[in-house]
Amino acid sequence: MVKTPAEIMEEKGLVPPPIPKPDMDSSLPNTLRFSWPDSGITVRAESIWKDRQGIHCWLTFWTADANGVILGPERINLQSSSAKAPLLRALRDREPRSWAEYMQHVIWQTSEHLKDTGETHTAASYTPKPEPPWLVWPLVKADVVNVCFADGGAGKSTLYTAVCVSGAAGRSIIPGIRVGEPFSSLYVDFEASPDDVIGAAHSLARGANLPNGWQERFIYRRMGGALAENIETIQRVCVEFNIKLVIIDSLVGSAGSDPNDAETARVFFAASMSLPDTAIVGLTHVSKGSEDSPLGSVMYRNLPRIVWQMKRDEDTNVVGLIPNKINTLGDRPKPFALELITNDNAISYASTDMATVPTLATKLSLPDRIAALLRDGSLSSDGIIAELGMGSEKDAAKVRATLSRGKNISKRFEPVPGTDAWRNTTPQESGEADVTSTAPVRGADVTTPVDNTLQNVTNDVTNPDPEPWWAD
Repeated sequence: MVKTPAEIMEEKGLVPPPIPKPDMDSSLPNTLRFSWPDSGITVRAESIWKDRQGIHCWLTFWTADANGVILGPERINLQSSSAKAPLLRALRDREPRSWAEYMQHVIWQTSEHLKDTGETHTAASYTPKPEPPWLVWPLVKADVVNVCFADGGAGKSTLYTAVCVSGAAGRSIIPGIRVGEPFSSLYVDFEASPDDVIGAAHSLARGANLPNGWQERFIYRRMGGALAENIETIQRVCVEFNIKLVIIDSLVGSAGSDPNDAETARVFFAASMSLPDTAIVGLTHVSKGSEDSPLGSVMYRNLPRIVWQMKRDEDTNVVGLIPNKINTLGDRPKPFALELITNDNAISYASTDMATVPTLATKLSLPDRIAALLRDGSLSSDGIIAELGMGSEKDAAKVRATLSRGKNISKRFEPVPGTDAWRNTTPQESGEADVTSTAPVRGADVTTPVDNTLQNVTNDVTNPDPEPWWAD
């Protein structure tokens, strides 16, 4: 029987035995380490992410002997033959080994690891975690992903810089915003510079007359590339400085690929959720198709728990903050407005009445707009309809239905005896609101924090009504 050359070489012991399965260490986030103790070879795969084109990562190869690092880190698509070929040639040039077999083990186990990312539980063995508290009421929920979107130049970067300064100081420098204990924040910047962000932080601190001490808890890092490529660095910073809040500015700048692709959004949120014990806020722009949606894939709105819309009045420095999506238990925030005040090299915020700014008032719920009209007296239903500019038959019916609901259900409005006019049941000063709390289902404390409340704040953002904030 004629034997093949491969069979002859195997009989004579000229073919090395197959390379065994490696030991794999997956203890570091988004990193896999493969080692072959017998041969002394180690391969590390970092910044692993998957999209429609394949599995991408950075690979580093080294040996346990004096040779040290053989090659890397090299960025590669593990499922691209054209990408693997030059890598294997470079490895053979440095050290002759069966690198194709090593690579096959790396590819196979990396692929299997990405498939096996979930856990199976039973209701009998798993105790649900309580609802996360508010880290910064009402803009940031702890331990989840939050998003804020606005037109360019609206001031979202400055506002969330002020949120970080508030956390670093342990007290709010923004009316209506509340924080508890001091915490460290990390501002991850994909667009601006440290002069812009840290400069704004110092201006905000001067505007609030903050004493020194906050600076060490305000951490800034300029980044390039995609968030997924930098996630290990961010993780190390979070651990080193005990970070509780990470601002990503912006979602598009950190995407690394087409933001309209749902896979790009999924990769962003997967990377964000790998940050240990932190709240994440992604800042982004307004969708070209709708001013009420974030730019890019619809997943940028679907995946986060909290989404705020920020809208600026073009004639003033007033911005409105509108809760676009609040997927949480307990108190629900309502829209509110802030005025940005600049004075020499100081920046500060003042509370203002959103109902008095025509371009922003339309973002309020219909009950809130009616309440604002009735703040200083009473009006007939026709007068309310005229003031709101809701003259169509359909809109007029909505106003009358809201008044009726406010009388019979929420007890917010009442008719003036002997007239056709309506008034508030509990007249309030401009912008003032009662603070109520709703017991959460899972028993966590998600009520508005009472410590460090600003004095003379005229605009609380807690909804006093039992009806949802999105009600017409």
